[in-house]
This record gives sequence, C-alpha cells and structure tokens, in this order.
Amino acid sequence: LIYGLYDFARQMYYYNRLIGLYKRIQWDIPERIRNIYADVVKELGFKRTPQLVCNDISGIPFAAGFIKPMVFIPPVTELSDNDIKNIFRHELTHIKNKDILVKLMCSIFCSLMWWNPLVHILKQDISQILEIKCDLRVCNGLDVDKRASYLRTIINFIGTMSGKSRDVYY
Repeated sequence: LIYGLYDFARQMYYYNRLIGLYKRIQWDIPERIRNIYADVVKELGFKRTPQLVCNDISGIPFAAGFIKPMVFIPPVTELSDNDIKNIFRHELTHIKNKDILVKLMCSIFCSLMWWNPLVHILKQDISQILEIKCDLRVCNGLDVDKRASYLRTIINFIGTMSGKSRDVYY
C-alpha cells in the first residue's frame, strides 16, 4: 500500500511537470483554428470552454486535465478545416465523456495493485476501449459522409502517432 501511494504520487508529480512544460512552450494559435475550436465547443454543448494549447512537443493531439481540461494540438495549419474539426471533436469528446477521470482512477488502481501484471494489461485495454468509445460517440451524430471523413482523419494520424506515446492519464 505504501509503495502504491508513493508510485501514484510520483506519477502525479511527473504528470504536472509535463503539463506545465507543454503549457509554457506554446505557440500562438491562428484565428482560423480558434474559430473552428469555438464552433466545435459550441456544437458539443460545453458550459466552460477547455483551454486550447498549441505546441510541437508531442506531435499528436491529446486531452489532459480533469479539473481544468485542456486540449493540446501540434501545429495543424496545413490540415483542412474538416480534419481540424474532427480532431477537436475527438479530443473534446474525451473530455465530455470524462475519459481522463477514468484513466486517473485506473492509474490509482494500478499503483495500488502494482505487483499484479494483469492490472497493467487491464490499463492498456481500458485505454483502447475508451478510444473506441470516443470514436463511436463522435460518429454517432454524423451522417455517412462525415463519418467517412472522420475515419479518414483518424487514418491520417495513425502514421503520425506510431512510435509516440499517447498515454496522458489525467
């Protein structure tokens, strides 16, 4: 139990340092991107707009923060408006579904059960299930053409994500 608490505290420390680094090294977001983001936030019915941060550290878009949610994106100015909108839909859906909180709880459980290898397999499976759930939720409200466009956007980013970790848990 003591090691589990230590491990979780260590993870939180490194998580906070990483998010702090990402926030410190941010670029100006072009007006076009901010407008698309505002449209998607309104479309998904957020009461408070999650912070949008742009930098090239991770190279992939991701959502983080369960108290003050943020969406981190790499420079995406070369993408079409539709691709950018799909990326924002996906990341904001993670926030709306509280997937970040689920991953936090999973991380706490893994820290407490650190000695059991099945728990770490479960953590990976939960991460994949949350991605699939998010994709299904995004596609649920779209017509056939927009679904195809969304899936093309995902396929375009699969090559970008290979070799890069996407596991930001909180």
